[in-house]
Amino acid sequence: MVSLRVNGPVSANNECLDETGAARAPYEALWSSIDRMGIEAFCARGAAANNRVTGDSFTFLLDPKQFRPTPTDLLPRIIAKNDWKTVEAGVGQRQRALNMFLVDLYCGTQDVVPSDVIFSCNHFY
Repeated sequence: MVSLRVNGPVSANNECLDETGAARAPYEALWSSIDRMGIEAFCARGAAANNRVTGDSFTFLLDPKQFRPTPTDLLPRIIAKNDWKTVEAGVGQRQRALNMFLVDLYCGTQDVVPSDVIFSCNHFY
């Protein structure tokens, strides 16, 4: 029996919990693990993970002088197998399209991006 509960209302759009605060089927094992771990230990792990992200410089550039740690979510998004098939197909399609564009870009067969923009980019080579 899971005793971990949230305070306040739960949005109908919450992927992990239903409106009553109970874990949705794909999240039951995860929610149960967090419950067994305890909220204090879970929060401590979260703080340690955030420190690690910052310490490892897992960051992205906001402007030429400022980096920000990459936000990380302690709860993984669990995607059902049937839903993953749709995501996988879309990601694969996008990857193929981007690769085809990069081939056109590097081989000079595209006419969308001016060549002076391409060759002046710091990261072109």
